[in-house]
Amino acid sequence: MKKLIALLTIAISTSVMACPKLAGQYQCYDDETGYYDMSISQKGSGTNTVYTTTENNDMTVVMADNKWRTVQLGGKKTDVKSYCKGSYLHIDALINDPNMGAIKMFSKTTLTAYGQLATDASIEIADQNYPAQTTSCTKL
Repeated sequence: MKKLIALLTIAISTSVMACPKLAGQYQCYDDETGYYDMSISQKGSGTNTVYTTTENNDMTVVMADNKWRTVQLGGKKTDVKSYCKGSYLHIDALINDPNMGAIKMFSKTTLTAYGQLATDASIEIADQNYPAQTTSCTKL
């Protein structure tokens, strides 16, 4: 779950939409992990944008092409779709957990003028809304 939340921190529609420039080195903080370093690389543009995040030698690839993909995150099969809209990277995720039911997560991330990754995220478990884990990242 933590890895999916990190994905959401970084947190893609039509080919005319530009993806935000998120590449760089960041220092992040969340209540579960504390401080950690994260790097984001970015290749391509529009619906061909690919983000690669690295955190503690763990690499995650996000393809901003508005297509659903099934990946393993935290040992759970997760359906993920990423796309750019305006200056935001959107990531939608769906986990069908046998114990908790459907878990839906939605986020949108941009880089502010102050070098902060700004993310709005929400989590829905069994049709109940919960606040997402708060993660803050500052570009180094």
